[in-house]
Amino acid sequence: MKFLVLFAAAASAFAAVGGPRVGCLVHPDGSLRQVLGVRGNFIVSSPLAADVLSFSCDGDFLFAKTSTTLLAFNRTGAEVARQDTVPGKAAFVGLSVILEDDTALVFNEKDQTWRPAAERPAVPPRDGKILLDEVKAVPIPGDIERIERMSARWLHVITTEGHFAVDTGRDDPELFALPVGARQ
Repeated sequence: MKFLVLFAAAASAFAAVGGPRVGCLVHPDGSLRQVLGVRGNFIVSSPLAADVLSFSCDGDFLFAKTSTTLLAFNRTGAEVARQDTVPGKAAFVGLSVILEDDTALVFNEKDQTWRPAAERPAVPPRDGKILLDEVKAVPIPGDIERIERMSARWLHVITTEGHFAVDTGRDDPELFALPVGARQ
């Protein structure tokens, strides 16, 4: 009986950590993965897509751009739309995307399809460093190699010492290690 109670408690704890989506990141192997959990207790999901060049992870959908494909995933990580595109990266703004040839598309949530956008959306800065300058300084181990926005609140900071999540939604931003490595 004690084993059953312990097993139920462990399963409950795992479900709690795997629950809310904190954001997304591009893994060192080039795959797009969701970061799940609560402050300080994160897991990184299995790959959703390979060879991702750019992505957006906010709200109910996750968007990714590979060399020649635009992908949309729902909150559970299930692919809901796929469209062939011109080669190259993309800039995401809400439900809109701007491709390297300046084609603008918008994702229709109801039909779960990509359609031409009526007008080109304004593109915000793509570098998380601007966001970091607007918050209090957070000591980060190692030399910063890259900063990506995981969501509106969270940053993914890649340094010579590892991968970290920075919670910018607090008065005093916090830094947490992420379980990301070449073998995961």
